[in-house]
Amino acid sequence: MNENYTKEELLSAKFGCLTMGDLAEFVYNNSHIPRDTKVLIERIEDIYFEKYNWKVLEVQTGEYEEDKNEFFPAWCISKDRNEDFIYIYNHY
Repeated sequence: MNENYTKEELLSAKFGCLTMGDLAEFVYNNSHIPRDTKVLIERIEDIYFEKYNWKVLEVQTGEYEEDKNEFFPAWCISKDRNEDFIYIYNHY
């Protein structure tokens, strides 16, 4: 079984990933893009977690013990040439 991230590990200054500041800067610099533009998230293949032991943060998201989800850090944000979509990359 893979080791999971700890909250402290993700919050450490040395851990690099997409931040709220990055999102705010992107929105500011692209304010002409309509607010109803769809945001797509890159799918990560299971092999990265199964073979290469990439980590996730397991979070209790509901009232019951079994209500858990796994989250993975986003790395960057971009737009397509036609500005039809915004992309968040989960793979660096």
